[in-house]
Amino acid sequence: AKDVVAPDVVSFNSLLKAFSKVGDMEQATTWLRYMRRVGVVPNVISYTTLVGLAGKSFDAAAAEAWIEEMKSCGLAPDAVTFTAWISAYARVGDAEGAMEVVLRHMVDARVRPSLEAWTAAISACAKAGPRRREEAELLLREMVRSKVAPNHFTHKALETSLGSARREALCRDLGLGRPVAERTAGPGSHVREAAKKKK
Repeated sequence: AKDVVAPDVVSFNSLLKAFSKVGDMEQATTWLRYMRRVGVVPNVISYTTLVGLAGKSFDAAAAEAWIEEMKSCGLAPDAVTFTAWISAYARVGDAEGAMEVVLRHMVDARVRPSLEAWTAAISACAKAGPRRREEAELLLREMVRSKVAPNHFTHKALETSLGSARREALCRDLGLGRPVAERTAGPGSHVREAAKKKK
């Protein structure tokens, strides 16, 4: 008989990602627990997948619970994990939660927020009810201070939070130009985009 190769953490992580793609938190949780029972220790990627899945499920509390569990296992969230956590708060419009992660937890962990992290936090301000104008401005100022340049998606979130006129005024104040998508848009731009998608 051929030797049976026992699944390792990479194999289990592939399974967790598959459940994440279809939004099946119950199965993902079950298999994470099973990993431990068979002696395979979940790693940062394992927990990051669960945090991201919780966010897709609009369950920010579950995302935070997974963060706490991974910390209790001696694992430190990385930039991707933190971004997934912020995105979970953004999906439910929890500006306070998102800001707490990017301005406190990431600072304490000495993890530099990425463009995606800043944009997700600003998006949380845009989706909050009521919209959090002052917080969005604060996040943009901190983002620029940390030398991370906003992109088209950041500007869209800012515009939703602040309105077009205030966004433009704030960007001028901070010495920011128009986002790339605005500068490059012009006659035939939609044709070029369609051609890119076909490739």
